Amino acid sequence: MSKKGGGKLVRAAFQFLKKAHKRPGGRNRMSGERLDHQQRGGITYSKQHSSLTMTGYHHRPGGIDHYGRRTTDVGDRWDNGVYSGKVEIQNPSPPPPWIPKLTTDGKSTFFPDDWSAERIDNATSDAFKNSTSRNPAKGTWEGFSDGVWIQGRYDPSTGNIGHGFPSGNQQTGRP
Repeated sequence: MSKKGGGKLVRAAFQFLKKAHKRPGGRNRMSGERLDHQQRGGITYSKQHSSLTMTGYHHRPGGIDHYGRRTTDVGDRWDNGVYSGKVEIQNPSPPPPWIPKLTTDGKSTFFPDDWSAERIDNATSDAFKNSTSRNPAKGTWEGFSDGVWIQGRYDPSTGNIGHGFPSGNQQTGRP
C-alpha cells in the first residue's frame, strides 16, 4: 500500500480515537484511554527495569506507524494478518530520543493492517464478551473474534475489560 493511502488510514484511526477519547469504559467496552493505549501506545515508568518503557501499541493502519512510533524487526506473520515487531515511541523529553518497549522482548503484536480502529475496538469487545478463558487471579482473558485470537486484562472485581491485543499464538484450530 502506498504511503499516501496508509496516511488516510492513520488519519481515520486518529479521528476515531479522538472521538472515543472521553468515553467511559464498561463491561465489554474499553475506555477511551485504554483504547488509545491499545492502538497508539504510551510511556510509563517500569519499576522492574528502573526506566521508562513503551506500553501498548497494537495497530498500524495500512502498515504505517502512528506519529512518534516506529516498528522494526517485523517477525512472526500469520495467515489472518496478525504480525509482531519491535517497537519504540518518541521520547517527548530526550535523551534518549526513542523509548523501547521493555516487556515481551520489546515486541508488540499487531492487528491486521487493513483493519480500522473501529473494527479493532469491536473485535476486542466481542472477543472479551465471548472469551474462552478468564483467569481472575491474574486478571487476564483470551477470546476469538473476526478470525483473530485476542487476549488482554480485565478487572476481576467488576468484570470490566481493561484492554486487548492480538495473541502471539494465532495458530488455527486452537481451543
